[in-house]
Amino acid sequence: MLKSEDVSPLQLRENIFAQFEERIESMFGPEDWVSVIGATYTGSFSIINGLIILSIIVSGIGITNTLLISTMERIREIAMMRAVGVTRRQIIGMILLEGFGIGLAATVIGTLFGIVVSLVSSFTPASRAAKTKLSETLRYE
Repeated sequence: MLKSEDVSPLQLRENIFAQFEERIESMFGPEDWVSVIGATYTGSFSIINGLIILSIIVSGIGITNTLLISTMERIREIAMMRAVGVTRRQIIGMILLEGFGIGLAATVIGTLFGIVVSLVSSFTPASRAAKTKLSETLRYE
């Protein structure tokens, strides 16, 4: 099979694949591996993005539930505040500020917890790397 100047290596491989009806792995070039690895990473990141969106939805529902229960328990307090002249806008601002405080506290605690989990998880590989014999590492290729 001859390759002309206007045919790319990828098109040439596809023509060979179409002619013999089976893929030959040894014909994979760098661009093929880049596309395979890129597709794998894209799939992995879409799963992670889905999990992040799911966790945001769950945390939003949790904050909404907490604030609804809190306001239902304080309905008498809110009525008293309205009776002494607190406006509806101020009550809305108070509850929004409470929700912001819950979200901020959860973010700080979650970040600190993530840092702790990362450090604990890194301890085993770090200790294993430190215990590796020098002669063994110099022989490793």
